[in-house]
Amino acid sequence: MSAGYDVDLAVVGSGGAAMAAAITARQAGHTVVLIERGVLGGTCVNIGCVPSKTLLAAAGARHSALTNPFDGAPTSAGGVDLRALVHQKDELVERMRSAKYADVAAAHGFEVVPGHARFLDRDTLAVDGKPLRAQAYVVPPGPRRRCPSWRVWTAWTG
Repeated sequence: MSAGYDVDLAVVGSGGAAMAAAITARQAGHTVVLIERGVLGGTCVNIGCVPSKTLLAAAGARHSALTNPFDGAPTSAGGVDLRALVHQKDELVERMRSAKYADVAAAHGFEVVPGHARFLDRDTLAVDGKPLRAQAYVVPPGPRRRCPSWRVWTAWTG
């Protein structure tokens, strides 16, 4: 870490791209902090891929039972308990947040800091108002592309 910096790399967000950047930097021996303003894990694990595929798989299983073309292998499908299904989906999402994000961050030796990040200037990030200086920053775009009004350094030659 260079003088005047708190960490080598600050990563804003905790989705797949953010985690990949943090892990790669740690594997190269750099100090890293990951900042997350919401729920750990990004769109895919929290509201996208994982929850939707879980509910689609449940619907597919029920549909298969209802439309079974094999008379010799009877199946049945009762009513849907949506509350139980949503609870099961929520438990899966929570397990994945822990195993795929929190535990991975701990195993690779970087801190996940909760808080809202915003740039004070091109060299300083504020996390809930507290300044954080990093030699480099990564700000993955997430599910929606947004371009800051000024240039953000996302490449790091470390």
